[in-house]
Amino acid sequence: MQFWNIEFSSGRIAMFRDTVPLPRDRRSWRRRDRIRVPGKIRITSIAAVIATTAICLAAYLLSFEYLVRAMRDSDRGASHYARGIDLAVTRFGHLPRLLAEDPRILQALAGEDEKQLEQLDRHLSWVAAVSNVQRILLLDINGRAIAGSELWKDPAPKEELYTFRPDFRAALGGTVGTYFTVSPETGAFSYHVSAPALNREGVVFGVVSAMVSLDDVGRAWEDTGELVLLTNPQGVVLAASDREYLYGLLNPLNAYERRQLELGRQFGDLSLHVLGWKVNGPDRVDLEGETYVWNKAMVRSEPWTIHLLTDLRGIRITSLLVAAGLLVLALLIGLITVLFQSAQLREALHRSNEDRRRLREAQDMLARKNRLAALGQFSASITHELGQPIAAMRNYLVASEMEQSGENAGQNADLHGELTKLVERMGNIMTQLKSFSQPGGRSSAPFDILAAIEASIALVRFDAERMGVDLAFEAEPDLPACLGDQARFEQVIINLLTNALDAMAEQPVKRLSIRCRRDGAGLYVRVEDTGTGLGGKTLSDLQEPFFTTKASGKGMGLGLAISSQIVGEMGGTLRAHDAAGGGAVFEIRLRAAVEQEEGAG
Repeated sequence: MQFWNIEFSSGRIAMFRDTVPLPRDRRSWRRRDRIRVPGKIRITSIAAVIATTAICLAAYLLSFEYLVRAMRDSDRGASHYARGIDLAVTRFGHLPRLLAEDPRILQALAGEDEKQLEQLDRHLSWVAAVSNVQRILLLDINGRAIAGSELWKDPAPKEELYTFRPDFRAALGGTVGTYFTVSPETGAFSYHVSAPALNREGVVFGVVSAMVSLDDVGRAWEDTGELVLLTNPQGVVLAASDREYLYGLLNPLNAYERRQLELGRQFGDLSLHVLGWKVNGPDRVDLEGETYVWNKAMVRSEPWTIHLLTDLRGIRITSLLVAAGLLVLALLIGLITVLFQSAQLREALHRSNEDRRRLREAQDMLARKNRLAALGQFSASITHELGQPIAAMRNYLVASEMEQSGENAGQNADLHGELTKLVERMGNIMTQLKSFSQPGGRSSAPFDILAAIEASIALVRFDAERMGVDLAFEAEPDLPACLGDQARFEQVIINLLTNALDAMAEQPVKRLSIRCRRDGAGLYVRVEDTGTGLGGKTLSDLQEPFFTTKASGKGMGLGLAISSQIVGEMGGTLRAHDAAGGGAVFEIRLRAAVEQEEGAG
């Protein structure tokens, strides 16, 4: 930052710049004031991202394992479906035993009366309908059907021999036997329960067999949305929630297992296909390339196994949702934290900017005071150096006037009069500079503002006409007087008019207007030109001592600084801005003499 110093030596004025030690590199000054919080925030953000990722990954793994265990250990797992199968195959187990004790059954076995058998067929048909049983047959000890719930309308079962069936052989041995079959034509899954019919001596002389359809079991599983398989000891899928796996083999059959299936005739000519089944642990299995959580249970009434398979994709999706929920929560917390830290940063930045603004203002004020001090010293020097020559010029003019004679006495008198006025004006200016260099009380009196403006215009009119400037002055009538020093106010107007003429020197359109009117209880003066304008400079810049927009040698940049001080001492304000159509506008607002006197009173 630079200030002006003035030295006086042997009647010469020497001006030089004194530099206040400030950082040469403004960037280094800014670096020292830079807030270092953003670096901490970056570290915090990276740590938050790492922590959030670790938490989400841990949440995914923990929730995945929890869901797997929950699926494996759930009470609604495979044991639930196993109990359902138990209920389906045992709830009709009592029916053959009850029918075996019916006297009509015993009479039919004792003597085959056609009429009696026909009545028995209809009775068994009614029992099957009431009991929701698919079919009931009465077999003799040779495995031939002699009566049944469907024989009265379909005699085909009479042509078959049932001696090969394990349930028949078990009933001949005096116990209840069970057996399942799969229809090669329809794929229907049926369950058979057979009980012995005993005579009075306890000898088996017939078998009652009831057949129950288990197709509804698989269809009921389809609505659960879970993959459920029912397999026999050979690994054949007897029922499934997905019919794609029905009658498939979990593992290829060996020769013994295949022979057992052939002897039992349970699947007839039905083709059994091998499924892509691979056990990967106690609770994991692959089926057709997909990995499942495996939960199994044994059916109590039959050597069957329930397999409950839960797709890991669903578990993964659930785990991902849990992790995503935690991620969203973490992001919300992070967002709130970032917003809070951002608010703190903005507040800190605002405070820093305010401190720097106040620092700049203080530095600018200090620089202005130094320049004004230099201006005061400069004014004192000018007053001291030029005061005596001006006084001598005044004395010479007086002496010359006393010696005037001859034919040109009148013209010389006029010339001397004009020179005397100019010398007096120079003396007034020296007096003003002296008063500027020595601030203190100044004489103040009411004066006619219109007369002061007209006197100022008269001094610049010649230059305006020479330049071809259209100069116009408008004023309201009966304006009140203004309190202050008229000569100093004229100096302000002359400075504004002179600056306007200099600004319009190279402009094609030269128009200078001065307007004066009332402004409430005060006075308003407006000076507008069509010059080059202020060039984006502010009034604060224009008021700086030694600041000028003119070419070198055309001005020292003291006019507006002095003018602003004069107007301020008169209790007024000086403002400036660019005109809308180009050029500059200067506005002066002053208090009227009456208003100032009332305010003082």
